[in-house]
Amino acid sequence: MRSSDSGKKQNFFWRHFNGIAMAAIMLIPTIYTTLFLGSMWDPYGNVDQLPVAVVNNDKSVDYEGKTLAVGDELVDKLKENDQLDFHFVSADKAEKGIADGTYYMVITIPSDFSENASTLMDDEPKKMELQYATNPGTNYIASKMSETALAKIQKEVSESVTKEYTETIFDQMGTVGDGMSDAADGALQIKDGVSDLQDGNTTITDNLKLLSDSTLTFVDGAKTLQSGLQTYTDGVATVNSGAQTLSDGMDQLASGAGTLADGAVALSDGSGTLSSGVNSYTDGVAAAYSGAQTLSGNSSQLQNGAASLTSGAAQLQAGSAQMTAGLQTLSDSLGSSLSAENLQQMEQLSAGLTQLQQGIDTLNTTLQNTSMPDTSALTQALTASLTAIGTSAQDAGAQLQSLQSALTTMTQTEVFQSLDAASQQQLLSCFSEPMTALATDVSNIGTQVTGLSQTLQGTDLSSSAAAMDQLKTSVSALATGADQALPGAQQAISTLSGGLQSVQSAVNAQLIPGSQTLEAGLDQLANGSSTLEAGVSQYTGGVSSLTDGLQTLDSNAGALVGGASSLDDGAKTLANSVPTLTDAVSQLQSGAAQLSDGTAELAANNATLNNGASQLTDGAGQIQDGASKLADGSVELGDGLVQLSNGAVTLQTSLADGADEVNSIDTTDKTYDMFSAPVMTNETYETAVPTNGNAMAAYMMSVGLWVSGLAFCVMLSPYHQKIGNRKAGKAWLLTLAKLWAMGLLQAVLMILCLSWFNGFQPEYMGKTLIIACLASIAFLTLEYCVNFFLDIIGDFILLVFMVLQLSGCAGTYPLELSDKFYQVLNPFMPFTYTVHGFRSGIASGLDITTDCVVLAVIAVVFAGLLLAGFRKRARKEQESEVEVAEKAISGTPVQA
Repeated sequence: MRSSDSGKKQNFFWRHFNGIAMAAIMLIPTIYTTLFLGSMWDPYGNVDQLPVAVVNNDKSVDYEGKTLAVGDELVDKLKENDQLDFHFVSADKAEKGIADGTYYMVITIPSDFSENASTLMDDEPKKMELQYATNPGTNYIASKMSETALAKIQKEVSESVTKEYTETIFDQMGTVGDGMSDAADGALQIKDGVSDLQDGNTTITDNLKLLSDSTLTFVDGAKTLQSGLQTYTDGVATVNSGAQTLSDGMDQLASGAGTLADGAVALSDGSGTLSSGVNSYTDGVAAAYSGAQTLSGNSSQLQNGAASLTSGAAQLQAGSAQMTAGLQTLSDSLGSSLSAENLQQMEQLSAGLTQLQQGIDTLNTTLQNTSMPDTSALTQALTASLTAIGTSAQDAGAQLQSLQSALTTMTQTEVFQSLDAASQQQLLSCFSEPMTALATDVSNIGTQVTGLSQTLQGTDLSSSAAAMDQLKTSVSALATGADQALPGAQQAISTLSGGLQSVQSAVNAQLIPGSQTLEAGLDQLANGSSTLEAGVSQYTGGVSSLTDGLQTLDSNAGALVGGASSLDDGAKTLANSVPTLTDAVSQLQSGAAQLSDGTAELAANNATLNNGASQLTDGAGQIQDGASKLADGSVELGDGLVQLSNGAVTLQTSLADGADEVNSIDTTDKTYDMFSAPVMTNETYETAVPTNGNAMAAYMMSVGLWVSGLAFCVMLSPYHQKIGNRKAGKAWLLTLAKLWAMGLLQAVLMILCLSWFNGFQPEYMGKTLIIACLASIAFLTLEYCVNFFLDIIGDFILLVFMVLQLSGCAGTYPLELSDKFYQVLNPFMPFTYTVHGFRSGIASGLDITTDCVVLAVIAVVFAGLLLAGFRKRARKEQESEVEVAEKAISGTPVQA
């Protein structure tokens, strides 16, 4: 009993497997998004649960009469801070905790933290260093959260220390005010001393002017001497430079003469090579001209061949049209052979054969059960039976003659005659062999009936028992032969009828369309041959132009050879004259070197003469300049003393006013706060995204819907779907209806469960549902279509495509932060449009028309491809069924 219940449960499961699988698949997006997003729905709202260790090694210091303990103040503030879960521990415990994952960050306040805070007014102030350590290997996101919180802590510490600095500075302002009052009194004393300096400076200025006038005469003589020496030395330098230039030029001339000699030899060799090459070139031009003449002579043959191809293509077109008409005639003839009248005759023939067999069996039974005394009745019965059998045989023969006539008509058609011998023999074997066998069987039966009739007429049944036995034996043999031959004859009639119908179907479905396709191809051949003929004409024209050009080159080859020979003779003459030029250049080079050595010796003493004269002139000028500057400086000093006196008065007045201003400053805590934190930030949200889960929902919902489609293909395998007896269009509509209904249900269920279990509340629920439904339908249609055509390979492609979409849709980080490859990939990924659409519905409220159009186009395009696939698969299934039926009729084994 238990085994029966278990079997029923298993049968129920397998009968409803598709429904159970689809229900489970519809839950995949819900499970994927609800559970995955639920695990990180609001991590930033729970940062206060993130454990962070704090180690305080700071030591307090005295600063301006106060105890400064910044580390202790920071610890007190952190104890009141709920941004992180702070643990105040020792350095060893903190180091162990961050290593084993107990703490995600360790904040260390160094021992010199407060000491560095007191170095603001030192020559080299030291910054306060707040040390922290993280372990990204434990959790990278946690380390980044900790760093963000630490930045806020650093800001608070900076503001606190700045406030301390500000209070200290303002405390010193009072002392500064008193010092400025004392400085104002000192400025009055400076004014009195400046008056005494002005009197002494007037005496010094008069004496310095006298000294400056006496130095002018000495300076003029020194300048005259320096000018004369400079003119002499410039002339010597010019001569030396020219001699050196001449020497260098002769060196270059000697070097150039050697190069010229080498070049002349190379020129002579090259001109010989050129002359030889020109001869080879002219020979090649002559050969090319001869070949071009040959091409030109063959142009007429090529044109004739192209014309023949065009004519042949036209003949093929005409023959193809005749063959198409002949095939149509064959189809009509087969239709006539398979008319209702002929089919009825075949049925009558089969029925007549059945009656014939029944008559023979009746005759045999009657004869075997008849005894000798009843010879009269036996004779009458035998005569009647033999008459009926003869009539049936005659009817069968008439029907066979009618079928034979139809077969003869078919063999006389043009299409049949146009087939090759093998194809004709194959067609005839389908019909003539069954008909021949049937005619043979009917003929044998007729022969036996005739023999029996003759035996009956020539035998005296009443006087011969042996004759009776002979008759029984003959009739029994006739019955046995009929039992063997007549069922085969009926089977041959059935085979003949089916063969005629198969031939008619093949002619209509394959031969006639193939002939029409051939006819269209021949049209293209005719057009192409015309184009070829025109191209051949252009080619022959080009060959003629080439021949003319080569003829011109060949006629000018003699002049080119003569020029190359003249160049070779000139190069040899130049090479023979170069040695004489080289000897003359060597003599000039030796004389130029001697001249250069003499002028160099003169120029070597120029610097000594010029330096002496320059030093004398500079000394005189320095004396005169110094005296003038002293006199001018004394005058400027007098002016400066006047300004100093006036400045002392201004300084005294300004210091007194500044002291009054500083002493009047009144500071409060608000003043200190303004110095420590002068800037406030005010953030405004264009859209509201309350939690991390809402921000990630667009990305995860897209992934969930895609994974659902992959699961559907793996579980139900569209590649193996059968169309069956349904029409392809109807099967396609039914499949789309199921797919899209499933897509709508799973999309709505996903949104509702996110709202119920995770608190998902998009700003625009309508837009969110529209994008979810369109994305679900588009993804299911696309993935179903790919698997329908490619099976497991399609699943692999879809998986790889999902990875590309995850990386290129900008679902987590802004697209601008990704490499160029992903920016190029982005517009072509379906996830790009689902993520944008979902974000519009969740928060931004942007237009989703483009997203909807793209998803709708994806669904429609792949639905169209799926319809084409359904039609193709339906045709294959029908062809397979016809093939199986034909093999069953012919007795050929059918492969599983």
